[in-house]
Amino acid sequence: AADWHDQVLWKIEEPLFISFISSWLNVPAVWDWIYFLIWPVLFIAMALIFKTGRQHQLLKLALGVVIAFYLTRCINLYFPTAGPAFFKTELFTLESTLSVQAQEGLRLYMMGHMPQNGLIPGTMAMPSLHVGLTAMAAWFLACEWRWTLWLTIPWLLLVWTSTIMLGWHYALDGVGGILVV
Repeated sequence: AADWHDQVLWKIEEPLFISFISSWLNVPAVWDWIYFLIWPVLFIAMALIFKTGRQHQLLKLALGVVIAFYLTRCINLYFPTAGPAFFKTELFTLESTLSVQAQEGLRLYMMGHMPQNGLIPGTMAMPSLHVGLTAMAAWFLACEWRWTLWLTIPWLLLVWTSTIMLGWHYALDGVGGILVV
Protein backbone atom coordinates (compact mmCIF):
# COMPACT_ATOMS: atom_id res chain seq x y z
CA ALA A 1 0.00 0.00 0.00
CA ALA A 2 1.22 3.49 -0.81
CA ASP A 3 0.52 4.77 2.72
CA TRP A 4 2.67 2.17 4.45
CA HIS A 5 5.67 3.50 6.34
CA ASP A 6 8.17 0.71 5.79
CA GLN A 7 10.45 2.90 3.72
CA VAL A 8 10.83 5.31 6.66
CA LEU A 9 11.89 2.59 9.10
CA TRP A 10 14.01 0.79 6.49
CA LYS A 11 15.93 3.99 5.76
CA ILE A 12 16.75 4.33 9.47
CA GLU A 13 17.60 0.67 10.06
CA GLU A 14 19.05 -0.58 6.77
CA PRO A 15 22.66 -0.71 8.12
CA LEU A 16 21.49 -2.81 11.07
CA PHE A 17 19.71 -5.29 8.81
CA ILE A 18 22.58 -5.54 6.35
CA SER A 19 25.07 -6.21 9.16
CA PHE A 20 22.79 -8.78 10.84
CA ILE A 21 21.89 -10.60 7.63
CA SER A 22 25.51 -10.83 6.49
CA SER A 23 26.79 -11.96 9.91
CA TRP A 24 27.31 -15.38 11.46
CA LEU A 25 24.11 -14.70 13.43
CA ASN A 26 21.99 -15.34 10.35
CA VAL A 27 20.76 -18.85 11.21
CA PRO A 28 17.02 -18.63 10.48
CA ALA A 29 16.11 -22.03 11.94
CA VAL A 30 17.44 -21.02 15.37
CA TRP A 31 15.75 -17.62 15.32
CA ASP A 32 12.52 -19.19 14.11
CA TRP A 33 12.50 -21.53 17.10
CA ILE A 34 13.06 -18.58 19.47
CA TYR A 35 10.42 -16.45 17.72
CA PHE A 36 7.63 -19.01 18.00
CA LEU A 37 8.54 -20.12 21.52
CA ILE A 38 7.11 -16.86 22.90
CA TRP A 39 3.64 -18.38 23.30
CA PRO A 40 4.60 -21.38 25.44
CA VAL A 41 6.91 -19.15 27.50
CA LEU A 42 4.10 -16.63 28.06
CA PHE A 43 1.73 -19.42 29.13
CA ILE A 44 4.38 -20.87 31.46
CA ALA A 45 4.82 -17.42 33.03
CA MET A 46 1.07 -17.21 33.53
CA ALA A 47 0.97 -20.71 35.02
CA LEU A 48 3.79 -19.90 37.44
CA ILE A 49 2.01 -16.76 38.62
CA PHE A 50 -1.23 -18.74 39.00
CA LYS A 51 0.60 -21.44 40.97
CA THR A 52 1.66 -18.84 43.55
CA GLY A 53 -1.98 -18.16 44.29
CA ARG A 54 -1.78 -14.57 43.07
CA GLN A 55 -4.82 -14.58 40.85
CA HIS A 56 -4.95 -10.78 40.92
CA GLN A 57 -1.49 -10.68 39.28
CA LEU A 58 -2.57 -13.28 36.72
CA LEU A 59 -5.67 -11.25 35.95
CA LYS A 60 -3.53 -8.13 35.47
CA LEU A 61 -1.20 -10.02 33.12
CA ALA A 62 -4.07 -11.50 31.12
CA LEU A 63 -5.76 -8.11 30.89
CA GLY A 64 -2.44 -6.57 29.85
CA VAL A 65 -2.10 -9.10 27.04
CA VAL A 66 -5.59 -8.30 25.73
CA ILE A 67 -5.04 -4.55 25.95
CA ALA A 68 -1.65 -4.89 24.24
CA PHE A 69 -3.30 -6.75 21.34
CA TYR A 70 -5.79 -3.92 20.84
CA LEU A 71 -3.29 -1.10 21.32
CA THR A 72 -0.81 -2.58 18.85
CA ARG A 73 -3.59 -2.95 16.28
CA CYS A 74 -4.78 0.64 16.79
CA ILE A 75 -1.24 2.02 16.50
CA ASN A 76 -0.67 -0.01 13.35
CA LEU A 77 -3.81 1.42 11.79
CA TYR A 78 -2.30 4.91 12.15
CA PHE A 79 1.30 3.93 11.31
CA PRO A 80 0.97 0.89 9.06
CA THR A 81 4.12 -1.12 8.40
CA ALA A 82 4.33 -4.56 6.85
CA GLY A 83 7.76 -5.49 8.20
CA PRO A 84 11.19 -5.90 6.63
CA ALA A 85 10.54 -9.38 5.15
CA PHE A 86 7.53 -7.97 3.31
CA PHE A 87 9.26 -4.75 2.28
CA LYS A 88 12.63 -6.26 1.24
CA THR A 89 11.65 -9.89 0.63
CA GLU A 90 14.77 -10.63 -1.41
CA LEU A 91 17.06 -10.08 1.60
CA PHE A 92 15.51 -12.72 3.84
CA THR A 93 16.35 -16.36 3.19
CA LEU A 94 14.08 -18.30 5.49
CA GLU A 95 13.68 -21.69 3.78
CA SER A 96 12.50 -24.54 5.98
CA THR A 97 11.15 -22.26 8.70
CA LEU A 98 7.67 -21.67 10.04
CA SER A 99 8.23 -17.96 9.43
CA VAL A 100 8.52 -18.38 5.67
CA GLN A 101 5.28 -20.36 5.65
CA ALA A 102 3.50 -17.83 7.86
CA GLN A 103 4.79 -14.89 5.84
CA GLU A 104 3.71 -16.50 2.56
CA GLY A 105 0.27 -17.15 4.03
CA LEU A 106 0.01 -13.52 5.13
CA ARG A 107 1.06 -12.33 1.65
CA LEU A 108 -1.62 -14.47 0.02
CA TYR A 109 -4.20 -13.35 2.57
CA MET A 110 -3.40 -9.67 2.09
CA MET A 111 -3.57 -10.01 -1.71
CA GLY A 112 -7.05 -11.53 -1.38
CA HIS A 113 -6.00 -15.04 -2.49
CA MET A 114 -7.25 -16.56 0.76
CA PRO A 115 -10.72 -16.12 2.26
CA GLN A 116 -10.95 -12.88 4.24
CA ASN A 117 -12.58 -13.50 7.60
CA GLY A 118 -11.82 -10.25 9.37
CA LEU A 119 -10.05 -12.03 12.23
CA ILE A 120 -6.58 -11.84 10.70
CA PRO A 121 -5.58 -8.23 10.08
CA GLY A 122 -2.63 -9.12 7.86
CA THR A 123 0.88 -8.14 8.73
CA MET A 124 1.45 -5.50 11.39
CA ALA A 125 5.03 -4.65 12.25
CA MET A 126 4.82 -1.49 14.37
CA PRO A 127 4.71 -2.00 17.30
CA SER A 128 6.00 -5.50 17.98
CA LEU A 129 3.57 -7.53 20.05
CA HIS A 130 6.20 -10.28 20.36
CA VAL A 131 8.67 -7.94 22.04
CA GLY A 132 5.98 -6.22 24.08
CA LEU A 133 4.49 -9.43 25.45
CA THR A 134 7.94 -10.80 26.26
CA ALA A 135 8.70 -7.61 28.19
CA MET A 136 5.35 -7.85 29.97
CA ALA A 137 6.00 -11.45 31.00
CA ALA A 138 9.48 -10.47 32.22
CA TRP A 139 8.00 -7.65 34.28
CA PHE A 140 5.31 -9.77 35.91
CA LEU A 141 7.73 -12.60 36.69
CA ALA A 142 10.20 -10.10 38.17
CA CYS A 143 7.44 -8.70 40.39
CA GLU A 144 6.98 -12.18 41.85
CA TRP A 145 10.59 -13.40 41.70
CA ARG A 146 13.27 -10.79 41.06
CA TRP A 147 15.85 -13.48 40.25
CA THR A 148 13.92 -14.36 37.06
CA LEU A 149 15.39 -11.23 35.46
CA TRP A 150 18.56 -13.28 34.94
CA LEU A 151 16.50 -15.43 32.57
CA THR A 152 13.89 -13.05 31.22
CA ILE A 153 16.14 -10.15 30.16
CA PRO A 154 18.30 -12.40 27.93
CA TRP A 155 15.08 -14.03 26.69
CA LEU A 156 13.65 -10.61 25.81
CA LEU A 157 16.81 -9.71 23.89
CA LEU A 158 16.75 -13.04 22.04
CA VAL A 159 13.08 -12.64 21.08
CA TRP A 160 13.72 -9.06 19.95
CA THR A 161 16.69 -10.18 17.86
CA SER A 162 14.64 -13.03 16.36
CA THR A 163 12.01 -10.57 15.15
CA ILE A 164 14.75 -8.63 13.35
CA MET A 165 16.65 -11.64 11.99
CA LEU A 166 13.48 -13.16 10.51
CA GLY A 167 12.30 -9.85 9.08
CA TRP A 168 9.08 -9.76 11.05
CA HIS A 169 9.98 -6.44 12.68
CA TYR A 170 12.23 -3.43 12.60
CA ALA A 171 14.26 -2.79 15.78
CA LEU A 172 12.12 0.29 16.45
CA ASP A 173 9.02 -1.94 16.43
CA GLY A 174 10.44 -3.56 19.56
CA VAL A 175 10.80 -0.16 21.23
CA GLY A 176 7.16 0.51 20.30
CA GLY A 177 6.09 -2.84 21.75
CA ILE A 178 7.83 -2.14 25.05
CA LEU A 179 6.27 1.34 25.22
CA VAL A 180 2.81 -0.16 24.63
CA VAL A 181 3.11 -2.56 27.53
